[in-house]
This record gives sequence, C-alpha cells and structure tokens, in this order.
Amino acid sequence: QGGDVFMSAGQTTAASKEGGDFEIKAGTGASTTQGNGGDVTIYGGEGKGTDNGLSMGGDISLIGGTAASNSGGSIYVTTGMGTQDSSGQIRLSTYDSGPQGVSGDVTVLTGDSSAGDSGQFTLSTGYATGGTGGFVDVIVGTGTSGQGGYISLSAGATSGTDGLTGGDVTVTTGSSSR
Repeated sequence: QGGDVFMSAGQTTAASKEGGDFEIKAGTGASTTQGNGGDVTIYGGEGKGTDNGLSMGGDISLIGGTAASNSGGSIYVTTGMGTQDSSGQIRLSTYDSGPQGVSGDVTVLTGDSSAGDSGQFTLSTGYATGGTGGFVDVIVGTGTSGQGGYISLSAGATSGTDGLTGGDVTVTTGSSSR
C-alpha cells in the first residue's frame, strides 16, 4: 500500500490541561478589492480498481474525541460570516451515480442510549427580523420509471410498562399577529 501520513498535536500529562489543538486554515485574501479567502479541500483517495464493485474510493471520517468520564467531543460545521452580506451555505449531498448503481444515501441519526433518552434531532431555520423565516422543504425526487418515492414520518414506539403511549406526530401551522 502507499505510505500513510499521520499528523497529531501534542499530548499533555499535566492536570487540568488539554492536549494541543490542531488547526488547518486556508490563506487570507487581504486585498480590499475582490480579496477572496482560500479554500480547504479534503479528498478521500481514489480507488482505480476495475474489479466490478470490489474497489472503492477512500472514506473521510470526522470523529470527535473520546472522553473517559464525561461527554465525548462534538463536531461543529459552521459557515463563514458575511460581515456586510449573507453568511455562507452548507450543502450536504452525495455524488451522482455512474452508469450502474444508485446515488448514495444521506443518513442523519443520533446514537443509541443505554441509560436515558437518545439524542434529539432538530431541523430548524433561523429567526428573521424584517423578513420571513426560512422555508423547510422536504421533496422526493422525480423518477422516470417505477413507483414514486415516499415520505415517511414515524413517531417513536415504546416497550415500557409504565402505561405511556408511543410518541405523537404534531403538525402545526404558523401563527399570525393579524
């Protein structure tokens, strides 16, 4: 196999101190005339094998740090601020499929819990001053053959014996002050 590249910040054994930070940052476009900041691009390795589905491209994994006695590390993905204009966008998508196969799935889920509630999943747009709140669109793509895709909303089931029911599904329209 090709050679590996391993980079790591330093550890510390001192009490109440954290290990070193690791930061990757593109260059600043310092000109006041169309001075654009540089991009950061991370690619998984290409799989050049032609053995009919057995060779795959390399993965990219983002994993927060493990904690021995408290919460594990979080992962934050935040766009840049536009000090005089719009903030940046986040686009999460899979690539189109090749001549064979299907496009990749997008799965967003919280982890299981063995003692208490599992994590919440919140999908929300921001508050708007002087304008409308952002839209939330859930759209199934169009197909040219077969049945159309479906949208499924399911509340949680319970196997508890405390007399409580499964979760509700609540759909509420927006309120108006007029």
